[in-house]
Amino acid sequence: MDLLTVEEVAVYLKMNPQVVRRWLREKKLPGFKIGKEWRIVKEDIDVVLEKLKENN
Repeated sequence: MDLLTVEEVAVYLKMNPQVVRRWLREKKLPGFKIGKEWRIVKEDIDVVLEKLKENN
């Protein structure tokens, strides 16, 4: 299981880290906090991207 930081996810998705944090807070992207830092499972990002592709 690959855990990514907000910054790593932002680079992967070519997005601003603030948008990634907002998506995490709004539960649009699954993740969890370790202390004050978010961590996201890479496979979860791929699932979300696949669902977005299906809806478009």
